[in-house]
Amino acid sequence: FGNYGPKDKPENTAPLPELSETEEEPDTLTIKWYMIVIPALSGIAVIAFFYTLFRINALIRFKKLDYDKQFVIICRQIFAILKLLGMAIEDGETIQEYKRRLSKEYPEFEFVFLDDLEKYLYDTKKELKKGVTENALDNRGKLLNKLKEKTLIRYLRYTLFHASFGN
Repeated sequence: FGNYGPKDKPENTAPLPELSETEEEPDTLTIKWYMIVIPALSGIAVIAFFYTLFRINALIRFKKLDYDKQFVIICRQIFAILKLLGMAIEDGETIQEYKRRLSKEYPEFEFVFLDDLEKYLYDTKKELKKGVTENALDNRGKLLNKLKEKTLIRYLRYTLFHASFGN
């Protein structure tokens, strides 16, 4: 039936190379700078885009409102600015008392919006004209500049979180 045993083959007697223990690969992970910067900048760009869309949408909605509602929104913003300036209205203080206190602290401002607010709140004929809203916007702008001069952090806080529209 034949011979199935091993045939005579020449044996390879060459020694195997030895691995050196000192030449091991270090277990460190290298991260390229762009692997961090590009996602971070992309995230900031997306946030800025949606924030801008929100502000534009709020401005469009604001412009569609009647003068009464615009005036109320602007007054709320002014009160938020005054609170950040440390001049919030006190409990039990009337509008005229508040106006006198504000005029002592900031004599360069007229605070006409408070007279208009008082008329709006207590007059039976509550229809406001465009000029009233524009005066309130003017007061808001001046107070924002004052807030920016006094403390930039509070100004940024207001513009990022309190203002519902830009002007």
